[in-house]
Order: sequence, then structure tokens, then C-alpha cells
Amino acid sequence: MQFEVFETLIKDGLNNLFDFAVLETHPLLSNGITIPSNFSGNKGEFLKKVLLEAIENLKPAEKFYDINVPEWRVYIVLVKRYLEGMNSFDVAKLLAMSDRQYRRYQKKAIQSVAIIIWNRFIQTTPELIVEKTQDSNNNDFNIFQEEIVLSDVVQGLNNLLATRFSEENVTIKIEEEIKSARVESDRVILRQILIKIVNTLLNYKTKRLTYTIYLFEDQIALSIKSTVQHEGSLLNEGKNEPFENSIWF
Repeated sequence: MQFEVFETLIKDGLNNLFDFAVLETHPLLSNGITIPSNFSGNKGEFLKKVLLEAIENLKPAEKFYDINVPEWRVYIVLVKRYLEGMNSFDVAKLLAMSDRQYRRYQKKAIQSVAIIIWNRFIQTTPELIVEKTQDSNNNDFNIFQEEIVLSDVVQGLNNLLATRFSEENVTIKIEEEIKSARVESDRVILRQILIKIVNTLLNYKTKRLTYTIYLFEDQIALSIKSTVQHEGSLLNEGKNEPFENSIWF
């Protein structure tokens, strides 16, 4: 299934979050989302649980609720629109947004939920997603820049992959040389880049990941360090090699 189709199904699932008759036979349940054998409820309850967990995963970590802080907007849009049933006009008014701004945040919110669920159940990283402008040609994209706390994104990623880390006995360490470092980035695209890197490391049977946030020559950097099992020549096969990948802001 293409990610764009999956995203459309997620949007429909959110629109019917409290309609168990719809969720019980929703196409998401036959297109990627599988119910574990030890789940005792019905199909609709499981799908609702998955959607709610994805929304909760987007809640900013260790931050006080504030509708004026950009980091909260995606989460607030999801809660107000789909959990509390507020209409789009009232949500936009609450957040002091124009209609265009609200539609962008709503699309970003749905896309974020879709990425979380896609990576939880399908476990292949979709291609990096950028939002095309309506009046642009095929080479122009609109990157959704915002100020984000880098450690929050890392912690959110760890929460998302916690089950897999536990199953594969992977230990995680976060080192912050700069506390609560803030960077300008697209939160969804950054999350996808990190997921792609970490999934690659997990495929190489890594057992330890270390994230380091530091400052170098006036630039903030996020380093991901690990040791991976070499799968090259027969001479080196089975040996462990250090791995480090850094993202600069």
C-alpha cells in the first residue's frame, strides 16, 4: 500500500473515532493494522486504541499545556477536532489561526498520526514526505518549519519504538551537552529521518544507541552512535564496527 492511501484511511479513522460500527469493519484493519492474538476486545476497540495511542505519542514531552506554544499545536488540533468534536472553524479560532494555517496544521497532524501507525505496524519507513504548495510546480515544496526542542523529538522516537527496543534488548542513552536545545526544523521530516537511521541500525542487530546533542562551531548537532554487526566480506563477517551519524542544524 502507498503511504498516501494509508494516510487517507487514517484521516477517515479519526473522523469516525467514536463510531464503533465504522471502526469494526474499517479498511485499516485489512491494510496493515493487525490485531494481536492476546487482545480481548473487539476490532473497533483495538483500532480506536491504536489511534488514541498515536495521538498521545504526539503530546510534547515534559511541557506545560499552552495553546500559544507552536510545539503543542499539532496535538491540540487532534484533541480538539477528533476527540472533543470541535469544528474546524472553532479550533482555528482557539489557536488564533487563519483558515489556511489551520488546514496546514490539520494535514500535518493527520500525517504525523499516519507515520506513527505506519512504522508501528508496517515497519518500513515511507519516503520522506513534504507538502506541495497548491500553485507550485513539481520541484517546489513547502517545508513546515517550526521551533522544536530536539530532546523531545528524540524521546518521542524512543517512545514510538519502545516495543521493538524491548523485544531486541536494545539499551538507549541520551546525552545532552546543551539542555533543552531548540532548533528550527520540520518535526515530521526530522522524525522520519531519525526513524530511517534507527531502523537501519536495528536491522544490523545493534544493542546500544547513544544520542548526543551538542554544540560545535555555533551549530547544534544531534549524533547517533552505535555498534553494528558487519555483513561485508567473509573475512569481517560477524565483527562489530562503530557507527556514527550526525544531523546538523
